[in-house]
Amino acid sequence: MKAPLVDNAWQTIGEEQFKPCQALKGGVAKMKQLKKVTSVIQQNEGNQKVESVLRYTCLMHALSKCKDAIEDAKDPICEERFRCLHAHVTSELFEAQQKVDSELGHLDL
Repeated sequence: MKAPLVDNAWQTIGEEQFKPCQALKGGVAKMKQLKKVTSVIQQNEGNQKVESVLRYTCLMHALSKCKDAIEDAKDPICEERFRCLHAHVTSELFEAQQKVDSELGHLDL
């Protein structure tokens, strides 16, 4: 992929000291990127391919939960919840990225 789903900015969010503002910004950016990739796949391959390659519904749900965890910053376990969700999303993004590269290379994403 030209723009990897798991980029340095996304990885940094999970590795550095928890900064809610930075984490929220990164999560929103990742959701936008995922929507763009989804749109291209949908137009060229259909909805079924979006789910089989990206697991779009699962990823968007997990990203939404990351966002919820960040916005609930008064909750003492907010950071812990976010880090668990971030690790899950990162794993899913890596898998999706590999599938895009191997199954949809012709789309030049």
